[in-house]
Amino acid sequence: MKVTLLSSVPPQKGITPYTLGLAGALARQPEVDVELLGYRSLYPGFLYPGGDVEDAAAGDETPSSVSVSRIMNWWDPVSWVRAGRGATGDVVHAQWWSYPLAPSYAVMLAAAKRRGKRVVMTLHNVLPHERSLWKDFLNRMVIRVADHLIVHSRRMRDVLVEEMRFAESEVSVIPHGVLVPPGPTLGREEAKERLGLAPDAKVVLYFGHIRKYKGIRTLLDAFRTVADEAPSAHLVIAGQPWVDWAPYEARIAVLKLTDRVTTKLGFVASADVGAYFAAADVIALPYSHFEAQSGIGAMALAYERAVVVSDVGGLPDVVSDPRAIVPPRDVGSLGRALTAILTDEPLREKLEQDARELSKEFEWGPIAERTVAVYRSVLEV
Repeated sequence: MKVTLLSSVPPQKGITPYTLGLAGALARQPEVDVELLGYRSLYPGFLYPGGDVEDAAAGDETPSSVSVSRIMNWWDPVSWVRAGRGATGDVVHAQWWSYPLAPSYAVMLAAAKRRGKRVVMTLHNVLPHERSLWKDFLNRMVIRVADHLIVHSRRMRDVLVEEMRFAESEVSVIPHGVLVPPGPTLGREEAKERLGLAPDAKVVLYFGHIRKYKGIRTLLDAFRTVADEAPSAHLVIAGQPWVDWAPYEARIAVLKLTDRVTTKLGFVASADVGAYFAAADVIALPYSHFEAQSGIGAMALAYERAVVVSDVGGLPDVVSDPRAIVPPRDVGSLGRALTAILTDEPLREKLEQDARELSKEFEWGPIAERTVAVYRSVLEV
């Protein structure tokens, strides 16, 4: 079976780490050949608030058994048609995550279908994170091209069935694989030293793009309580702001948390990501709304770290203990959950053990097997 994956490719950011994990796992499946099809130019800069679209420090970790073609440019419709006509896979498996790519995806996939290719699409976001009529329109336009959809959680499938009127038979739920960034594996104390944190600091980590729906304001307000109850607690916020950071900085000052919060505002190079996760005692995902699964949660599992999540989207899938799930926008519940983990060593150790066990459900081998089963089902129709 020949499979063409349509996605971002190294050194582009996008969802490249996920794609490399999937491509490598698929290539290890018997009788599966994988082609990775991507962009020379992925985004117009003005539509990407997250800084440079490419990670200049990233290496090309594409498995040697996977061929890579960088064909498309976001501004060149001819390249979209050429990509669709040149896809060699029996199945074209598109990774869908970003509305600026909608025109090129729609044209490329339509061209592939005209050649008899079957289209499978993994929806990393079922709905746009910041919704609008035109984003919803582009999202639906692309999704409707697919012959079959893959999502990472049951809740994501429920949105497709209940809100977007897909049949359950058109949607498969396959977990998001664990993500381990490149770089050295550090112990907790070594990682704290590398980040300039006190050895006895109890670290709450927020990691990833800083966007309104990700609940930074809720986390800051909750951390005021955490700081009072756990004197050694320290909040680390690391990520590229997609919104104005000034209101958050002002909130930190109002809450008198300046000495208890460390920020790394900007893109964190892949080689440096591991230090943040290794240093963390608990990782906070306090999202206010979310119709997706979290790559940050997948990394937390890989590093076997305790996680506290909002009860939205697929986030509860990355924890086992209900004490680690809180209502969205609930400052009190979030503060109590974080405080409990930082002050109760057996609880933190139990949540880390949960992460070790859950990570087995997110291993790439079984994910690839289930994905190949989807390919076979669409080819049999």
